Amino acid sequence: DQVFCHSVRSTHKEHPSLFAPPLLASAFGVRHYAGLVIYECEGFLEKNKDLLPDCSRALLRGSTCPFVQSLFPPSAGSSGVSSSGA
Repeated sequence: DQVFCHSVRSTHKEHPSLFAPPLLASAFGVRHYAGLVIYECEGFLEKNKDLLPDCSRALLRGSTCPFVQSLFPPSAGSSGVSSSGA
């Protein structure tokens, strides 16, 4: 999380929408249309993961389109059968 925070602050340090609190290295802010929003870096990556539910992944794996199937390979240890038996 700290590496991510440092990366955001250093990569975008000149951007007018970034606010980097000088006394709080573990946070950064973004000036949105509605005002300044401060993000705490601790746990930021974990809190902002966008994981698909297993049922959605299974549905996409069952697509008739080979490209879509290739985007969602079976995970290690997965039998390809849902726990609901459906």
